[in-house]
This record gives sequence, structure tokens and C-alpha cells, in this order.
Amino acid sequence: MALMATAVAVPIGVLAGIYLREYGEESKMTSVIRNLSDVMTSAPSIVIGVFVFALFVEPFGSFNGWAGVVALAIMMIPIIIGTTDNMLALVPKELREAGIALGGSKKQVILQIVLKAAKVGVTTGISTLFCTYHR
Repeated sequence: MALMATAVAVPIGVLAGIYLREYGEESKMTSVIRNLSDVMTSAPSIVIGVFVFALFVEPFGSFNGWAGVVALAIMMIPIIIGTTDNMLALVPKELREAGIALGGSKKQVILQIVLKAAKVGVTTGISTLFCTYHR
């Protein structure tokens, strides 16, 4: 169950973190997503469990494993967003500017330079999170 939740949460969280840091540019939507992510990080697991129970268990009348996957993914996504956002913030702007000066598009600079520079921190955050929920 933890592996499936990780497979769902990691792409969503990493892409959201990249959006917030690289494309958001301090817009209102970016600040709303960051604040919502911070609030969801501190949400008690029982509240998330009751929410998922109401949406995925009660309508079907029986328990299922997918409800657990959804609940774990909901708990993991905000932490991955925060980790990715913070690790990308540590990459110097000069590195981005150098990639653009060499003729790379924004997408190429993000994928080939910025993410490679931040991959150790992002990977550590994801693996720590996976090990926390896998016990």
C-alpha cells in the first residue's frame, strides 16, 4: 500500500514543487497552494482518514485497499511539495542563468540543471517519507 501511495504522490508532489518554485513567480495562486500545502502538512491523519472514509468507503459499503492508498497519498503530497520547493530554492539563480545563457529553454534548464542539482535533497526527502509510512 505504501509503495502504491508513493507511486501516486511522488509525481504529483514533485511537479507541484517545480511549479511553485520555477513557474509560480509569487502569484496569488502560488501563495494559495503553498499555504494549503502547509496546512495539509499539519493535518491530523485521523481527519484525512475520515475524509477518505466518507468519499471512498461509505459510498461503496465496504472497505478497500484503494482508500488506504488515497489516504497515504494525501498525507505524502504536501510533504513532497515542501521538500521539492525548498530544495529547488537552494539551487543558485546563477546556475539557472548560466543554462539560459547557453541557449537552453526553461524546461531544459529545469530538467537538466536545476533538478540534477537538487536531486539529492529531493530524493532524501522522498525516501525518508516512504520509510516513515512503510513501517
